[in-house]
Amino acid sequence: MSPACNWAKALGAATVVAGVLGADNVEVARRCGADAIIDLGAIDLRDGLRDAVRAATGGHGADVVIDPVGGAANAAALRAMAWRGRMVIIGFAAGEIPTIKTNYLLVKNIEVSRPAMVGLPRPHARLGAARPGRDFRAACRRQGRSGHQPQVSP
Repeated sequence: MSPACNWAKALGAATVVAGVLGADNVEVARRCGADAIIDLGAIDLRDGLRDAVRAATGGHGADVVIDPVGGAANAAALRAMAWRGRMVIIGFAAGEIPTIKTNYLLVKNIEVSRPAMVGLPRPHARLGAARPGRDFRAACRRQGRSGHQPQVSP
């Protein structure tokens, strides 16, 4: 969660929504710069996450989802995505590798990918135009000046 919030802010995301489990993680997300924080343990994932994300984004939904969890949270996050969104799957911390319902991908024209160590994902209007290499270095400089410090969990 921490690196994703930090990077989204550094890259200029208008609204960063963090999904967490528990009050301790709510505070971590707040320190990392999340604009809206949703406790995934306090809502019905299937519809509750979608409704909370839409409320936080003015009805738009998530343009980009960075999913380190997998499991049931993945399916809920997919439902919370905006048209032409992008989901980046970076892990399976929940222990369950999700099965993605491709009807959402087809109907909403959603892209699913893995992280790339070189360059940045294809640009989205809300994040600005990305230029691999140069944008990565600029994001690192902004991250250093942002005051958002990465959090390390035990």
